[in-house]
Amino acid sequence: MENLIFESKLLKIYFESIIYVILMKKEVKKYYTDINKIYNYILNNKFTNIFLFHNCMIELIILLKNTLFEISNIYSKYVLFPQLEQIYNL
Repeated sequence: MENLIFESKLLKIYFESIIYVILMKKEVKKYYTDINKIYNYILNNKFTNIFLFHNCMIELIILLKNTLFEISNIYSKYVLFPQLEQIYNL
């Protein structure tokens, strides 16, 4: 009986974690979509001043570069390294 209760609790935790992952993926996708909309708006904007355009593009490039660097770190830490450890039994 205790074993059955333990297994049902494990199953509940497993399904809750799956639901949590699904919700997190939706949240990340929402933020990505919103950022993409703003980014496209900026790129398609008709700047009246070339200096504003230039400064805006420089800031966007810096932001994107830093963001890609951070995303790469997250990917390495949580996806790539664990896969490599699993493959090479580290």
